[in-house]
Amino acid sequence: MNNFLGVQLRNYRQRNELTQKQLANILYVSDRTVSKWERGAGYPDIDTLKKIAQLLDISLDNLLNEREPELYFEYRSATLLFNLPLLHIIIPNLSELLWHNRQFALSTLRHKQQLIPTAHGFFSIGFFSSGIFALGVFAKGFLSVGFFSLGILSAGFLSLGIFSAGNVALGTIGLGNLAIGLFALGNLVVGFFSLGNFALGYLAIGNKAFGPHASILPEHSNLPEITRALSDLQQEVPTIIRQLIVEPILSVTAAPIFPYALISFILFLVFVFCAAGFYGALKLRSRLINH
Repeated sequence: MNNFLGVQLRNYRQRNELTQKQLANILYVSDRTVSKWERGAGYPDIDTLKKIAQLLDISLDNLLNEREPELYFEYRSATLLFNLPLLHIIIPNLSELLWHNRQFALSTLRHKQQLIPTAHGFFSIGFFSSGIFALGVFAKGFLSVGFFSLGILSAGFLSLGIFSAGNVALGTIGLGNLAIGLFALGNLVVGFFSLGNFALGYLAIGNKAFGPHASILPEHSNLPEITRALSDLQQEVPTIIRQLIVEPILSVTAAPIFPYALISFILFLVFVFCAAGFYGALKLRSRLINH
């Protein structure tokens, strides 16, 4: 026997700054009895075990089977790609975290220990995720999608990246309700080139536009109207800016294939994430059933 109970009792007592006598009073036993349990020299009866399980906020099953609470479910692919697991998934066990082992989870956080590890793989899915393609609440990767996301291509409520899209987007190219970047598109935008309902920038196009070179658009403008406004602005800006920024944008947006290429790229990314998530869910389900 590995004295799992004794270790858990000692950890609980130390975390809550209790003496053996104080813990003994809570459990209605002597301090010598608590000392024996912690040393593995004795074992409580079933009624006392129930009290201990309630005190530790751990299920009686986990306590009797001497195993740590399963705070998360994990699947890690054995296949490697660029020295990373092809797929790594870590899903929080909300039942354990919020109910059966709430006290254990809170005490872990109080001691500044990471409660749920980071999923790290080529495709990674988890509360914390890091990889080439990362999906999670906190996501970091080449392409990241999450509530808070960081990456070359990032999307989320708050996103930061070379190309970022989200409610609040910060990046070289920012697309969002509030977008800040060299190129910013959205509702409220700030950037060198800004396009939005309220636009502030060196080149600003919008219903309300402010900057050295600004163009006011009517409401519900379409792509041809935006292109015309940008074309009008190119006559006002210095030659180097026109050649490096304005003319390339006009040539790209004027291409008939541009909208279809953009939509196809977005759909491809959605498909990749959905396929990885579905495959991972099947593997995780299979592992849980076998477990």
